[in-house]
Amino acid sequence: MMKNEVYAGWIKKFGERHIGLFKPIVTEELFKRVQYVINRRKHRGFEYQWENPDFPLRRFVHHPSGQRLTGSWSKGRSKKYAYYRYSSLHCEISKTQLEDGYKLFLECFEFDEKHYSKFKTQVKENLLKKSEEKINEAKRLTAYIEERKSKQGVILQKNIEGLISNEVLRQQSVLIEKQISDTQLALQEIPNSQADLKDAIEFASEYLRHPSQVWEKAPYSIQWQLQWFQFPQGIFFDGQKIGTMELCDLFKAKQTFLPEKSPGVHFKTSTSNRNLKKSYVITNRVARSDKSELTPPSDPIYWHKVENELIKLSNIMKELKYGPQKEVVTYDNLPLFFPRLFRSSKRK
Repeated sequence: MMKNEVYAGWIKKFGERHIGLFKPIVTEELFKRVQYVINRRKHRGFEYQWENPDFPLRRFVHHPSGQRLTGSWSKGRSKKYAYYRYSSLHCEISKTQLEDGYKLFLECFEFDEKHYSKFKTQVKENLLKKSEEKINEAKRLTAYIEERKSKQGVILQKNIEGLISNEVLRQQSVLIEKQISDTQLALQEIPNSQADLKDAIEFASEYLRHPSQVWEKAPYSIQWQLQWFQFPQGIFFDGQKIGTMELCDLFKAKQTFLPEKSPGVHFKTSTSNRNLKKSYVITNRVARSDKSELTPPSDPIYWHKVENELIKLSNIMKELKYGPQKEVVTYDNLPLFFPRLFRSSKRK
């Protein structure tokens, strides 16, 4: 009973997990606390935390040699201190220093009001106008589906009145069903509507203009999503500078409005009063990087990627504002076999 999620209001069947419509016996918070106690009894020894909210940059930052950054707490004379480390390279940096450096790195990519205004203009020219065409096409397809359904009713009525045979009714019904099915598939392939795109721009604007502030205040799960969203291959830190090999297309848009200088954060070595081989201190120096692979802003493929990333970023920001959305299970969206299971259990 203490391990069964049903008592906390969840249904888990056939690899899927959904919240039930019934009232749970215990709250989800209490259920998680019980699981924590049970699991702690099983593993009384040391257990490594792969996801540690104290160190959001762990496993996201790597050395050019490929080693991933780790993090842990060190005990001092009067309190504990948080450090990020490359264990095999015998170097470390304090949590505060590296995270301040990462925030400084994020600030290099933020859109000021001038750049954000230009970006919205570019989005309007490259996405919103085309989105209007897609909306009109969606309306046309929807009207065609309704017309076909109306046609179904007409031929059925003719069959009832004896004007057409059952065979003709069958042939016509099969043809119309195929037309409706093909049109519905075409309708599903049309990307998000203009309203969705405008909504995405509004939700994404906060991170585009203030990425370091949003990241700093966000909970660990959101920090982790934002990091990998903006830097799909993570970032490197070689002990002297922070950089990245790949930047999401959304933030490449800003670089089309900027001079040749592009962002990077440089570190310099300093002495340390701890018995370590290396330690590093952050400076505000800006480095240069190659822009040769940037896609021109007029490229439709590039702007299609920007559209998808805008929607993805807006979903992350919605989760930050409203929390993760739970899917409510109803009889309408349950698989076909679920009602049978419920009915058979009632008979028993």
